[in-house]
Amino acid sequence: MRLSLYLPLLILGLTTGVVLSGCQTLETNDPSITQAVIPAGRTLEFTLTEKRRVSLGIFNAEGVLVREVLRGEPYEAGTHQVRWDGLDGEGNPAPAGEYTWKRVTHPGFTSRYVTHIGVNPPSESYHLWPGEHTGVGTVAVDDSGVYFGARVTEVPPMVVKHSPDGKEQIWTKEQYYKGGRLKRLAAGGGKVYLLKDEGGGNTETHWIRVVTADTGQPAGDWQITEGGIQVSDVDIEGDNLVVVLPDLGEIRWLDPENPSMVLGTVKGLEGVNGVTAVSGDRQGAVLVHTQGRVIFVDPVSGIQETQITGLQGVVALDLDHTTGDLYLNETSQGSQVWRYDREFRKVQEYGSERRPFGVYQQELFGDLADVTADQRGGFYTTEPGRYPRQTSHIGSADGSVLSAWFGGLSYYLVPTVDPKDPSIIWLTGHAPEVVKLRLNVDEGTWEVLEVYSFAEPGDKLFVENRAIGSRWQPVYWQDELYLFATKRPAILRVDRQEGKLWPVSLTTTVIHDPNSDLWRGSGEDGFPAPWVEAVRSQGFQDLGQAPRSFAWGDRNQNGLMEPEEFLFYPQDFRWNFAGEGAWDDQFNYYLPTQNFGSSDPQFAWYKVPVAEWLGTNPKIPFYNLQNIEPGPPIPESVNNAYWGRELERDRQGNIYLVSQSHLTIHESLGGRWPSSQNRVNRLIKWNENQELLGLISRKVFDHREKDSGKLYYPMHVRSGPDNTVIVVDQDYTPAAVYTQDGLFIGPLLDQRTLDNYPDSVYQASYHQDFQGFALTELADGRRFWIGPQTGGLPVYESLGWDKIQQATGQLKLDQPVETIGFSGTGLTGTLYQNIEGKSALGEFTFSKIDIEPYNPSPISGVAPDDFKMVWEGEVQARFSEDHQFYLYLKKAQDSGKIWVDNQLVFDAEDSENPVPKITLQRGEKYPIKIEWINQGGNPTLRAIWTSTTLDPEVIPQEVLYP
Repeated sequence: MRLSLYLPLLILGLTTGVVLSGCQTLETNDPSITQAVIPAGRTLEFTLTEKRRVSLGIFNAEGVLVREVLRGEPYEAGTHQVRWDGLDGEGNPAPAGEYTWKRVTHPGFTSRYVTHIGVNPPSESYHLWPGEHTGVGTVAVDDSGVYFGARVTEVPPMVVKHSPDGKEQIWTKEQYYKGGRLKRLAAGGGKVYLLKDEGGGNTETHWIRVVTADTGQPAGDWQITEGGIQVSDVDIEGDNLVVVLPDLGEIRWLDPENPSMVLGTVKGLEGVNGVTAVSGDRQGAVLVHTQGRVIFVDPVSGIQETQITGLQGVVALDLDHTTGDLYLNETSQGSQVWRYDREFRKVQEYGSERRPFGVYQQELFGDLADVTADQRGGFYTTEPGRYPRQTSHIGSADGSVLSAWFGGLSYYLVPTVDPKDPSIIWLTGHAPEVVKLRLNVDEGTWEVLEVYSFAEPGDKLFVENRAIGSRWQPVYWQDELYLFATKRPAILRVDRQEGKLWPVSLTTTVIHDPNSDLWRGSGEDGFPAPWVEAVRSQGFQDLGQAPRSFAWGDRNQNGLMEPEEFLFYPQDFRWNFAGEGAWDDQFNYYLPTQNFGSSDPQFAWYKVPVAEWLGTNPKIPFYNLQNIEPGPPIPESVNNAYWGRELERDRQGNIYLVSQSHLTIHESLGGRWPSSQNRVNRLIKWNENQELLGLISRKVFDHREKDSGKLYYPMHVRSGPDNTVIVVDQDYTPAAVYTQDGLFIGPLLDQRTLDNYPDSVYQASYHQDFQGFALTELADGRRFWIGPQTGGLPVYESLGWDKIQQATGQLKLDQPVETIGFSGTGLTGTLYQNIEGKSALGEFTFSKIDIEPYNPSPISGVAPDDFKMVWEGEVQARFSEDHQFYLYLKKAQDSGKIWVDNQLVFDAEDSENPVPKITLQRGEKYPIKIEWINQGGNPTLRAIWTSTTLDPEVIPQEVLYP
C-alpha cells in the first residue's frame, strides 16, 4: 500500500519495450524504446498487461549496477510511473553520462509439491518425522497405534503416533522439555510414558512425563531421580510400570498414576541396562538384562532366575505378549536382533554384520538403539545415529523388511545434483556421512542407493569439511568419481566396490576436540593419527605446539596419508569457519573471507591455485597456502564485521558472493533469530577481472517483507538456469531468483498449484534455518527444486521460467543532481509520568531515538517504570523512493506508533498486516510524530527506517529536526 503519491522528478521515457523470453541480457531494438534524456521533472513509465513483479536497475557504461530503482515490486496491469533520483546505491550523485536501464518482470514462479527427500514417514510424505539432531531412537506400541520418538529435536516433533498400520498420523508432539532429550517410550493403559533426562553431571535429573494415548495431551510430570543418578529404560504392561537404574544396579516399580511413588525395588543387579515387563499386575514380574544375562525377576515372590546367558552386547529387549517371543538387540557379533521363544530358546537371528558403507543394504542393521515387539509377531528397530537413520518394521517369520522409514536427519541438509544423472542426489548434513539417493519425481518417491563416511579417510581429518551447511560436489574426472568439498580444498575418491572414500588431496587446519565423537581421532591425545605421525616425523614432541595447518596430496597414490606427503605451515591459516567456496574447471579453489578483527584479511575472497600436479594416472592437484592469491578488497559499505558466506563462480568467470556484516548482539533492530543478528546483507558480483559490478539487495528483518528480494540472513548462492543466480536465505525465503545483472525476479515459492496438500507444505515462513538448495533439470525440460527445511528436504516442480520478460534501453544523465546537506539535530520529546499521557515531566532532546537500559539517555534516572513519551518534529528524506518506518520494542507489553506526513505508518499492535510504504522525496522534510508507551521499567526503543536503498537503521540525527 502506498500512502501518498508524489509527482516524480525524473523521467526515463520508458515504454513497454521489447519482451525477451528467459533471462537474456539483450539490447532492445523496439522503436518504442528511445534513448531518453533525463532533465529534471521527468518520470519513468512502463505498461503491464497483467499483474507482475517488476525490478528495474540503472547501469553505467562499465556494466556496474548503479542503483536498484525497483526490486520485485508487485504492480497491477496498466501504465505505471516510477523514478530514479539520480543517486547511486550509496546515496552519492551519479556522474553525468550514458546509462543503461534494465527491467525484468515476472508473474511469479509456481511450485508444485512432489515429495520430501531424507524423510519418508509411513503416512504422508510431507509429515515431519521425529528428530533432527538424532533420528528415531525409541518405539512403543499399544493396541491403538505405534509411537516413534527421537532423543533430540528442535523444530520437528519429538514424538509421533501412527495408526497400527502406519497409514494415518494420529498426533505429533513437539519437544516436551528444554533441550528435548528423550530416552525411552513406553505405552499402556491408555497412556504413554516418556523417560527424559535434564541437566548434566551431578545435577542431572530424570523425569517421566505421562501423556494420553488418544490425543497426546500431557497428564503430568514426575521426577524420579536426582543427583546424576541415571535411568536407562522404562516399560509398562497393564499396571506394571518399571524403570532401570544402572548406576545403582536397581530396578524399581512405580505407581502408574504417580510415577514418583516407588512401589518396590530389587537391588544387586550390577550392570543392568534394560527391562521388559512380563506381567500386567501391579509390581509384577519382569525380564532384565544384566552382565550378559537375561534374568526373570518377580519382586513379590522374590524369585530371580537366569533364563539366557552368553550375551555380550545387548542394548535393548522387549517381549511380545501375544506370541511370548523375546527380542534382544545384540551388537557383539555385528548388529543383530535375536528372537527367543517362551522357553527362552533362541529360534532366529536377524541381520549379521553391521551394515557396511557403500551400496546400501536395507536388510542389515546399523547402530541399533532399540527393539520393540509389534505385538503381532514382528518387531521394530531404530538406528538414530548414522545416516540415513533407518527405522524398520521387520516380519519375524522370515526377517523381511516390511517397512523402512528414514528421517530425523540433521539441520543443514545440503543436496547436490549428480552431473551425469539429474535424478541422482548426493545429500550431506551435520553428520559425517554422505547419502546417494535416486529421486523419482513422477512417483513422488526416493530410495537410498549408497552411503559413505567422511570419518574414515584421514582418521576424521576430512570431517572438518562437513561443517554447517557444507556440500560435497560430485565430479567425474579421469574415469573416476570424486567428491570436492566447498569449505576447504579437499578431494575424496568414491570407491563404490569397497564402500570407501579414499583421500586424494586436503588443505586444512586440524580441529582438536578429544571430548567429541565427531572430531576425536584415534591418535595420541585424540588427534587424527596421520597428522600425529606427520608432525612426529618432523620432530615435534609437544603436539600442542605442533603446526595445525597443512597441505597434503596422495603422491604415491595408495590412498594413505603418509608423513612425507604433508606440507606444514608455521602459522595456523585463518579459515572462514562457515564460508563455502567454489572450484573452477582447472581445479583452482576460491573461498570467501571473514573480517572480524585486525588479524583477518582485508580482501573479500581469495584464490587457492593448484600448486603442483602429482602422479600420472590419475593426476592429483596439490595446493600450497603460501601461494594464495588475494581477491578484491572488501567493499566499504559491507566492511564492518564482514562475513562472506558463500561464493559461486559461473562459466564466464564472474564471482557471486553473499555476505553478512555489521553483526550485532546487543543492538538488534528486530526480527527473529538468525536475521536479528546482522545489519547489512548483500549479493555481490565481480567480473573475471575482479572488478566490482554490483552490491545487490538490502537487509530486511520484518517477517511481513518475505519474498521482497531483500535478504534476511543469506547463506548460499548458486548459478541458476537461463542466466540466473539463486540465493538461499536462512530465514523466510528458501530460494530467490535474480538475473545475472542482479535484478530480482522472484522467489521460487511464490505461488502454489491448486492441489489437495495443506498450505503448510508451501509456507516456508513457518520454518527457519534454511540451508541447502539444489535445482535439477530433466531431459524433458522439467525443472525441480529441492528446498531447505529441517529434518528433510521438500521437492517441488518449478513452473514459470518461460514467463520471465526483460527489456533494456539507453538513457543519458545531463548533469549530476545537486548535493543536499543534512543538518538535523534530533527530535524533542515530552515525557509523561503515566501511560495515559497526563502530567508532563518535561521536554527532552534526543539526537536519535535509540534507547537501551545499559546506555545513558536523556530520560535516564527521570522516567518512571510506566510512562508515555511523544516526539514531534521533521524527518528529511535521503532518497526519492518508498520508505517504511518501525519501532523496535523489546518488551511485549510496550506499544508505539509513528506518523509521517500526518499518516499512520507504523502501529506496534498490528503485527499481521504489512507495514505501509510511504513515498518520500529526496531532500524534502516531512512531519514526524512518535508515541511510545513503556511499562515495567527497562526502557528499550529504537526508531528505524528502511527503503529500497536503505538498510534498516536507527533514523540518524542529521535527518531529524525538532
